[in-house]
Amino acid sequence: MSQQPPIKKRKGDVLGGLVASVQETAREVGGLHARDAAKGAASLVAKEQSLKGANVEASLANALNALRTAAQGIGGAIEVECRIGVACEKGAGLGSATAAAKRFVAGRRGCGAVAIGGSSDFCPGVSEVSFREAQENVERCQSVSWTESVESTFGAETGPRLVVSSDGRQRLEQKSKLDTHDFALPSAAYDVRLQVASEANLPLAQLPEPTKKHWTFRRIKKRRSCAPASFRGWRVDLTEVTRHDYTVDKLTTQTALEVAKGKGPPPASSSTVYEVEVELDSAATQRWLALPMGVSQEEKMIADVLSAVLRVLNPVEATDTRGNPAVPAPKMLQNIAKSVLRGIQAGQSRAFPGAMPVGLARRNMKDVRSNYFVAEKSDGERRLLVAVHDKAAGKVRCCLVDRKGTVEVARVTGGKPLKPGTVLDGEIVRNLAHQAPVFLIFDVLHNGQEDVSQATFSQRYFGGLSSKTLKDCLSTKCPPPTATKEDGMHDDGSFQVAVHQPSDPNDALLKDAPALPLVPKRFVSSRRCGEILAKITQDNDEEGSVPFGCRVSRDGAFRTHRSDGLVFVPDTPYIAGTDHSLLKWKARDQLTVDLTVRGAGKGEGLGFFAVDDDGGDVDCSKHVHLSEQDAARLRADVADRPSRVTVAELGLDSSSGLWVYHAVRPDKEGGNHFDTFLSTLLLHAESPSEPELRYRLSSPTDDWAKREEGALLAAASPWREQFSKSQNRPFWWNSVTDEKSWARPAPFLSL
Repeated sequence: MSQQPPIKKRKGDVLGGLVASVQETAREVGGLHARDAAKGAASLVAKEQSLKGANVEASLANALNALRTAAQGIGGAIEVECRIGVACEKGAGLGSATAAAKRFVAGRRGCGAVAIGGSSDFCPGVSEVSFREAQENVERCQSVSWTESVESTFGAETGPRLVVSSDGRQRLEQKSKLDTHDFALPSAAYDVRLQVASEANLPLAQLPEPTKKHWTFRRIKKRRSCAPASFRGWRVDLTEVTRHDYTVDKLTTQTALEVAKGKGPPPASSSTVYEVEVELDSAATQRWLALPMGVSQEEKMIADVLSAVLRVLNPVEATDTRGNPAVPAPKMLQNIAKSVLRGIQAGQSRAFPGAMPVGLARRNMKDVRSNYFVAEKSDGERRLLVAVHDKAAGKVRCCLVDRKGTVEVARVTGGKPLKPGTVLDGEIVRNLAHQAPVFLIFDVLHNGQEDVSQATFSQRYFGGLSSKTLKDCLSTKCPPPTATKEDGMHDDGSFQVAVHQPSDPNDALLKDAPALPLVPKRFVSSRRCGEILAKITQDNDEEGSVPFGCRVSRDGAFRTHRSDGLVFVPDTPYIAGTDHSLLKWKARDQLTVDLTVRGAGKGEGLGFFAVDDDGGDVDCSKHVHLSEQDAARLRADVADRPSRVTVAELGLDSSSGLWVYHAVRPDKEGGNHFDTFLSTLLLHAESPSEPELRYRLSSPTDDWAKREEGALLAAASPWREQFSKSQNRPFWWNSVTDEKSWARPAPFLSL
């Protein structure tokens, strides 16, 4: 058989083959990329689903049942407790010498309990700020009575521990952990560990010989405990624990007892943690142990109460209160809405002619005492509402325009349609009484007939919203500035009709959009700001819809929403952009700034950046110091957004000097300007406190500074007021000199 000669390929054939080969490779790579993308998407969905977790109460009930099984037949006292802390990634716990601390899960709103077993390092304890806030939240509950104790615990690597109380009593304690269940809580700042242990007091005769060096550490526990009736068997323990290590030169028992009295050698090192624990009291524990096998109704009730207690100590963002009730606007409506805004006299040539307030400082107090109105400052999403005529649909549409100029359409309900051209300034909030979105009106720029932006605030707002043009379009009446609690508006049924008004099934654009009632804010004279502050409380979590301790303004069922301060409006024409006469006041724990976060910086492995005039970075890292716990949370949240810029909302705690990480701002692409960062710091010094604000705006004479100085002098004075039963009159006693006087001492004359 003859051999076939080789075929000589032409140049075009070779190029064609190369092109075909490249195309085939591209198809293969594209297929791989598609498969990788599909895997990535599936992984992301699985991750999100895992973060959703399970029902918290059910998870706690199942864990309690497992703990009870582990405790069966164990002698000695049984202790059931729930500890609050941070569940960190393995090897990245708080205080790790090898890796920066990083939380096991990223933060998410609306999640349950994620069981994590032994796949994380649970680090008990909270930040100093969270510790104080936990105590404040407990004190907002009813019938709270604290007991206090101080004791020293000496321990070694193994074996029992020596406990010495403040009065010198001693006991030798042996604790054995029986079972633990760890849960990550993505919707809270901290995670929890539920555990059961056995405790036994051993004879003091089993102590090591007095001269034997044995003890390697001392833990000084300053504890405050309370068990309000509503906690039904659960006791809260808040403990400041200072640990002294004696690893180089161990302590003998004799030396340990001297150290407990404040004597003895200094430690090699010291550290302080703040522990928050919830423990089932002994009587409730015995009843729990006697329950039948399986998760009983009684055990579910115990878990329900524990969950409620944890929400007080470790507030949960159970729902997203900032949901968007609007839908994207068609291009034609966008153009009409923007054209209407460009025509507003107060803000011509501005894409967003909304007024922007500045922080209230003490230098403003003289001005706001007159010719100003005040309202609560709602924690919502700022929008301008623009009514436009939709020719295609043959009806009026209400467009919502945000600060970026994005235009959306909302289904406004409750009254007659607004007239085209109407422009209302306000914000979207979630009404907590009805769990529904509401548009809160706080100014009027155009009433549908004329531009009123150059009129005074009282003419624009009270005059405009009570006029025939607008009053019938509202879901509830506009409160007059003289209104009181008895103004008859708290039972206005039209609001409930507006909230539950069904959509038009034939309206393709808005048939699935929720109702958005129009609700005017309550403004009163600035001298009556105490009445507005009285409506803002922090006493519950609105059945889990907001974190416990969150400020909520409650002014009737139609004005119940999250609040973060006050806004003071001058009775002058509207000013677009930054208005230095429009003032906002926030409590100091609400003063926050948004900074861009990067994984490398000058401190804690995190960098914090503001923006300069040219859009460049201003490194603020050396000024921002987070607690270990907050830094661990933030690292997890940054890692959760690998391809996106992370902007964090941060606040400064004046008393501790620590910055507090609140949350990621997914709606922002960059940090605040450096001026905002600086002004936030200045407001901590210049902004009046709530008591100062109340007094200086209600008192006929502005003598706060004199009274404050007098109060400080009186607090530092050795003079104390006493009462003479024989003379039936008060007298004054000097605790330093033992002098007595019927006359009021000088430091108290101004009080």
